[in-house]
Amino acid sequence: NGKDIDVTIGHLVPCVTDWNGDQKKDLIVGQFSKGKICLYLNQGTNDKPVFKDFTEMQADGKPIRLDAG
Repeated sequence: NGKDIDVTIGHLVPCVTDWNGDQKKDLIVGQFSKGKICLYLNQGTNDKPVFKDFTEMQADGKPIRLDAG
């Protein structure tokens, strides 16, 4: 939405990949805080990506966590 991605604690770990196979680069962001991993699907194009809302990544209905350390 033209705004910075704001998280509670910094130390972000971004990864760009086509997560859902639609040929558009999506954004996965891991956070230091609680090891949360968020998925931002690209709603724009590869040349002009748009990342609006995120989904907290889950497996078997439970949040995926990757703790630091």
